[in-house]
Amino acid sequence: MLRAQVHRTLDVLPFLGLRYRCPFCNLRFRKLEPRGRDLPIYAELGIVGGGLRETECPWCRSNDRERLVYLFLQRETELFRAPLRVLHVAPEARLRRAIARKQQSYETTDLAMPGVDFHSDLAAIPRRDGAYDAIVCSHVLEHVADDRAAMRELHRVLAPGGWAVLQVPIACRADHTDEESPGEPLPGDERARRFGDPTHRRLYTEADYVRRLEDAGFSVRATSAVELLGERSVRSYALTPGEKVFLCAGVG
Repeated sequence: MLRAQVHRTLDVLPFLGLRYRCPFCNLRFRKLEPRGRDLPIYAELGIVGGGLRETECPWCRSNDRERLVYLFLQRETELFRAPLRVLHVAPEARLRRAIARKQQSYETTDLAMPGVDFHSDLAAIPRRDGAYDAIVCSHVLEHVADDRAAMRELHRVLAPGGWAVLQVPIACRADHTDEESPGEPLPGDERARRFGDPTHRRLYTEADYVRRLEDAGFSVRATSAVELLGERSVRSYALTPGEKVFLCAGVG
């Protein structure tokens, strides 16, 4: 164990510096490690929330998406200050630990991920209406066969007055959401070509994504990383300036 820790520390030493900082491990780095897929669709359609980028923390392995959600939750919600009933879908390791330290009523779920509290299809969550005060679901809905049903279920299990952070990749230069036909899954290479990942079933535009959330019963507020933190902090945390956090509240 000690030897492994020493080797890990030595591996990270060349990355240490002052240019970037990680809010999870609180270390600073001169450079970060590459993360994501290098596919033409990311540049062609200006996809935020995906693609190859040097944003992974060399020590704790947080990425830009996880850091953005964490910083948003710290600044814009009471998640780390008040007791809440929380559902975390496909939980990211570092964010999971941070929430679990603060919340007693905290559940995690995924379709197949090991180690979660319960396995569930998002289109049929086995919990009562209004079971949660807060939901965190980052980069999951693009994988789900029936995303509209999943959105309705997330709305159903959210308590009145509650909120949900629901993140997906967004194609900024596309004029419509591209998705596979219901009941006709595409092969992985075609999904990668059209959606940027062999496990994605669609690629959203922002307007259509917000419309689908609203159709499910949510009101939606989208806040970009720059609006949340300012340009200097966005650079320091190695975030994508135009990536937005979608804060959703139940309205019906």
